[in-house]
Amino acid sequence: MPPSFGGGQRMVYRFRGENLKTTSALTRSVFTAIASPRGIMFSLISKDARFNNAGYTLKIGSNTTGRSSENDWCIDDASVSGSHCEILVHGERVFVKDLGSTNGTYINQIKVVEQEMFAEEILRIGNVDWELIHEETEPETKADMQTIEVARM
Repeated sequence: MPPSFGGGQRMVYRFRGENLKTTSALTRSVFTAIASPRGIMFSLISKDARFNNAGYTLKIGSNTTGRSSENDWCIDDASVSGSHCEILVHGERVFVKDLGSTNGTYINQIKVVEQEMFAEEILRIGNVDWELIHEETEPETKADMQTIEVARM
């Protein structure tokens, strides 16, 4: 069962014991998301010439984006809201949630509020298109695998 957004419960992401970000993105009380043993990495690559094929590598857990520099990933475009959307990487799955943006979040030209996204699909944030790419990397050792523990606050 995929993690769900919403529920109004405050959650905190922990990476090797450090607090990363408090969010209401997940409603499960405690779970661990471990990077794939095959070492799958997800990236979003710009399809917009204005951004010159720029890319953003998604980290495991929550990735926020918008025009504000307070996001994990800032998109400098007037069509993008300050806090536009959240992209959640959970194991080998990617989920997108619109954060009440003005111009909407779309996957393959379909407006979404919360939706799973798959490799090679196009994510439109405001008026900027990004393609989701997945890449298999060298297998990681168990000690190198990233673990995110989400616990109810």
